[in-house]
Amino acid sequence: GTWEENCCQKPLFILECLKKFKKPLLWVDADAMIFHRPPFLFGDADISLYFEDIASKQVRTGTIYLAPTQRTLDFVSLWHEVCQKKISQQEPLPFPDQNIFSALLQTYPGSLHIGQLPIEYTQIFDKEPIPMEKACIVHFQSSRTALMPPLFWRHLSGRELKIMRMQVSERLLTKT
Repeated sequence: GTWEENCCQKPLFILECLKKFKKPLLWVDADAMIFHRPPFLFGDADISLYFEDIASKQVRTGTIYLAPTQRTLDFVSLWHEVCQKKISQQEPLPFPDQNIFSALLQTYPGSLHIGQLPIEYTQIFDKEPIPMEKACIVHFQSSRTALMPPLFWRHLSGRELKIMRMQVSERLLTKT
């Protein structure tokens, strides 16, 4: 499928895992690396994630903690439904899962206990000025390479892109 269709599989997969395992879930996007085991900071939150802007509820969905509560299941189910609706209606870009999640937080009528993850759980490799030794999870933002000029990366295989990310992360770690 398209990048948008693939992104919109995330809520369904999360929902299926929550229902099947009935245990808390820490979702980490495939383009991320875990450098340190994140300490458990989630308390009694149904969902915890990093807010780019708390007032507007703009969030990053690359790392999400989800408790297996009915409130979480209801919200993730709605997230999945809205993603699928946008795909079936062929709405114009952008509508990746993160934008839909943020919009739902602003209008969600249900009760949901939301927690704030620290930036160290969702650091973007070329964006945050956080020392690498403090980062738990670093995201390499595959969506950014999708928007780069084709001459830069399209000739590379997925394996070659992964090797590049590994080399970048090794360089970042050796700088600390």
